[in-house]
Amino acid sequence: MDMDDEQDRPIAMVGVARDLTKEKEKQRVDDEMKRLKSELFQSEKMSLFSV
Repeated sequence: MDMDDEQDRPIAMVGVARDLTKEKEKQRVDDEMKRLKSELFQSEKMSLFSV
């Protein structure tokens, strides 16, 4: 399929688009879970020293 005109100027483009919304949300949730687990671990560690 020729995508140039007679003067070799582009007349069309072909591309692919992909919605990354779900992947971004999953990454945000995963990051939040890591942060919360880390906070819980630190909290449990501190409680061992306060007994």
